[in-house]
Amino acid sequence: MKTNLEYFFKNRKYLFEKVCYKGYQCVDNFHMIIINIQTGVTSFLDDVSALCFQTLAEGDKKDLLEFMLKYVITEQELLEFVAELEDTGIIGKRRVLEKEKEEYNLDSDPESILDFENILFENGYLYSIHIDLTDACNLKCVHCYYPFEKCHENEISLEEIKNFINKFKELGGFVVTLSGGEPLLRNDFWDIVKYISDQGMVISIFSNGTLFDEDDIIKIQFYNIQKIGVSLYAIDESIHDKITGIKGSCKQTKSTLEKLKHLPLEIEVKCVLMKVNFEQYKTLNEYCKKNGFSLTLDTSMTPKLNGGKQPLQYSLNYQQMLKFAMDKSFNHFEDNILLNSKNFPCMAGRASLYCSHLGKVFPCVSLRIELGDMKNIIAIWKNSNKLKLWQNVILEQFSDCGKYTYCDYCNHICAGINLLENGDYLKCHSSQCLNAQAREEAYKRLQLLHFYK
Repeated sequence: MKTNLEYFFKNRKYLFEKVCYKGYQCVDNFHMIIINIQTGVTSFLDDVSALCFQTLAEGDKKDLLEFMLKYVITEQELLEFVAELEDTGIIGKRRVLEKEKEEYNLDSDPESILDFENILFENGYLYSIHIDLTDACNLKCVHCYYPFEKCHENEISLEEIKNFINKFKELGGFVVTLSGGEPLLRNDFWDIVKYISDQGMVISIFSNGTLFDEDDIIKIQFYNIQKIGVSLYAIDESIHDKITGIKGSCKQTKSTLEKLKHLPLEIEVKCVLMKVNFEQYKTLNEYCKKNGFSLTLDTSMTPKLNGGKQPLQYSLNYQQMLKFAMDKSFNHFEDNILLNSKNFPCMAGRASLYCSHLGKVFPCVSLRIELGDMKNIIAIWKNSNKLKLWQNVILEQFSDCGKYTYCDYCNHICAGINLLENGDYLKCHSSQCLNAQAREEAYKRLQLLHFYK
């Protein structure tokens, strides 16, 4: 970085391209989150550093000089700050390696997104929203929680989504997840993406990956798309296609992933582990490592949204759960953070809300506590008694938690799946308890193996 402000202003468009940020005035301080989509860096700034960043991004030379005068900052100090922002990938286009990211605590507090979300919640802000754009899908996955008997034709319109996004922005909204069904089945999908991107928000897309064409791949690069999550259930095409019910779907999905991997954004492979694809998890992991994708393996099975229990027949059995828990590549018991009975089960309804394709608002996609219509999102967030009741639920209120020795090995509780499976979000669902039992047994066996080495 050359040591003059003229050079900075000539290059500012380049430095701040695809850099999304939002500042929040909180009781204790001014907090800011910055996401550089091109470099893959998420960072946090507070107080003067955050205000300085905002002025650098939005102000003219006069604004910047007034800021420097107010906070007694020299031009050299300012330019050193800009250079550090660029060197660490907070601005600019240098793609940063994972091993470098621990160096990014550039005057940043809080140090994690969870801390940040908690601060925003305590100050009345809504950080993220998940929107299902449709319940239509071109696949028929055997374990899917959508009923599929009939897709709704009265799904939310583009104008309704725009109005919803405007109100979400008023509440402090910054991150939007778009899903379905299969979201690319909507003819106005890219109009929705463009509108959200134009609001300066960050977008994640969840898809089955079968419908992306060359034009879609090009469009991705024009918007604030931070992550695309793609469902892939096996590397073996016959196994994946058996799950999706559509022959050739695996080949289509892998073809899309091959195109996406060259783009500067996070690609997440999402896989629900079932009896039929369980043995594929290692090859999936190898595939993802080779291609630079992140991998999320889910051992929980979600019942259908209409109460149907059909998906539960595909749940992993105990022996499969145990084998997975014994695999130290995926279960790092020594790094476990035990669930605290005084903590909240998750950030659903606190950092985020969910909007269905019919315009109904819930704490999350699986926690079907209906809070109201999307047009009333501001009133829901600020005044809903149903939402406030859920926001105050803590783990010790769950009926089975802490009663058994294996509870110490439970690493996650999903109230939404509890509700769908048991009709009571405080009663733990079967696959999670089975997972905890398997983890307890695996821990004992691994300790014995270590003892006898």
